[in-house]
Amino acid sequence: MLLARKKGMTRVFDDEGVSVPVTILDFSDTRIIRGLKNSGLFIGIGYNKSPKNPQKGIFGEDDVPEYAIKLVDDVACLDEFSVGDIVTVSGMSKGKGFAGVVKRWGFHGGNRTHGQSDRERHPGSIGAGTTTGRVFKGLKMAGHMGVKRVTIRGLRVLDFDKDNHLLTVIGTVPGSYGSIIEIYKQ
Repeated sequence: MLLARKKGMTRVFDDEGVSVPVTILDFSDTRIIRGLKNSGLFIGIGYNKSPKNPQKGIFGEDDVPEYAIKLVDDVACLDEFSVGDIVTVSGMSKGKGFAGVVKRWGFHGGNRTHGQSDRERHPGSIGAGTTTGRVFKGLKMAGHMGVKRVTIRGLRVLDFDKDNHLLTVIGTVPGSYGSIIEIYKQ
């Protein structure tokens, strides 16, 4: 596994002139850190201004690294990546705030006629009759949308610039610009 930051998206043109969307990932501030209490390898990226108590326990009270850290089993070496490799990326999706059922779940809404001027984007009936007398858990309703872990499999590495610490993959990667992305080689 390798940690990187999403730098941005652009497009490139292949030999036939077809536009291909690509995502640029920056791993320039990624560090491999070793815990003090034989707790395994850690990968650090970015700046950690307020380390949590478990991190203080692993590294000692005064030796907490300034990087945001993540415990990993398998650290991928940079030499393992090459052009044409297939990778899997994971990250947190963009937050979209509080969304209604039309935007969040794709509901079609109610009728636009018969006097329902204020019911167009509402979910409609949400429960059964008297028999159950309640609304079941897990119903598709309005609520917080986004900020979930998303994994994209089967992305191909288009370019690997080791000098500038950039990895370019074909396709989209979850998260906003600057978010932390996990890269797994398949």
